[in-house]
Amino acid sequence: MSDDAKQCSDEVIRLLAGGSYTQDKQAAHDEGGGPTVDKFAEALEVNDRENLKGTIQVAVECGDAMVSIAEMTRDVMEVNNRSQAIAAAAEEMVASVRDIATTSEAAAADANDVEASANEGMHQAERAVQTMHNISKAVEDAVAKVDSLAEASAQIGEIVASIEAIAKQTNLLALNATIEAARAGEAGKGFAVVASEVKNLANQTAKATDDIRTRIENLRTEMATIVSSMEEGAKAVQEGEEVIVATGNGMRTIGDQITGVTSKMQEIASILAQQSEASTEVAQGVSMIADMSNRNSEEIARVADAMDKANAVILERVKTLGERDVTHKVVYLAKADHTTFKKNIMDTLIGRKSLHADELADHHNCRLGKWYYAVTDAEIKNTAAFRAMEDPHDRVHRFGKDALRALHSGDMDAALANAGNMEKASKEVLTLLEQLARELGH
Repeated sequence: MSDDAKQCSDEVIRLLAGGSYTQDKQAAHDEGGGPTVDKFAEALEVNDRENLKGTIQVAVECGDAMVSIAEMTRDVMEVNNRSQAIAAAAEEMVASVRDIATTSEAAAADANDVEASANEGMHQAERAVQTMHNISKAVEDAVAKVDSLAEASAQIGEIVASIEAIAKQTNLLALNATIEAARAGEAGKGFAVVASEVKNLANQTAKATDDIRTRIENLRTEMATIVSSMEEGAKAVQEGEEVIVATGNGMRTIGDQITGVTSKMQEIASILAQQSEASTEVAQGVSMIADMSNRNSEEIARVADAMDKANAVILERVKTLGERDVTHKVVYLAKADHTTFKKNIMDTLIGRKSLHADELADHHNCRLGKWYYAVTDAEIKNTAAFRAMEDPHDRVHRFGKDALRALHSGDMDAALANAGNMEKASKEVLTLLEQLARELGH
């Protein structure tokens, strides 16, 4: 073999080893070894294509697994956050139930005290009724005695009237005796003296009788006033007795109601005590769930880290194979690109990455977009898969960007909704890429 031939052969081998199958074919044809080298190059290209397809498939599956892990992480984080919130709320509920139970027990104790006070008040009212009844009886007795005294005064008045009549008659007799003594002259002087004394006595008796009459009249007037006052007092006592009886009945009713309230408060206190125990158990259970969710989040994070490392190795292999001269390789590489695009979005949504919408390429500037809008080959452009790809490809990028915008504006629900729409569009794109590969004979 000449030096030129050997040099050409070495160049062909170098090109084949580097995956430059088109240049290799041209070099081989220049040296006259075209058919053999063509077959060898085609075999190597087929092998590289199969390696690329297999590696891309692994990358897609790994990426899908990472997306699933991201979604699972999101769900677990949501469960964890809600569990933590529920645990905190349960703790607050336990504290509140305990406070309410303590307050209810205190209220029940206060109700017992009020019940005792009401019962004591009712007993006091009953004693007051009895006392008022005794006062009323005493007033009635006093009125009766005053009435008896009035009757005695009336009788005394009658006696005084009799004495007054006798005094008048005595005075008249003394006057007649004096007249007769004067007629008798000297012989009647002694009788005249006696008659004068009798007259004086009669006058004194009349005067005393007038005084007694006046006193008796005053006494009767005072007694009438006393009787009137005592009758009013008796009436007031009767009214007071009725009021106290009504008060006692009201206090008895209140006492019965307080007894019912006390019973209910005690039941409530008992129920709250049981509720406190149940709430404590619930809080402990929720706390355990929260701890488990937290541990699950940590375990999933470790799995995600391991998958990230594996995915990085696979993508590096994809990059290496992507540098080889495989026909229509972008159809396969776009699958890995879209899976990575989805993964980056989902990682950002769960906080594993920090991306913004303006950092992402649109459907014109990603690898698939640049290839898509640069294609001039009619064979490719006329395939159904190629024509149908533009719309879902646009939606993948648009919904991905919208998801990040919603995330950074604080609307997680909208972010997740856009991520779901992105996932649907991405599946359409991947399906169309597989269809396109089949239509192109790969």
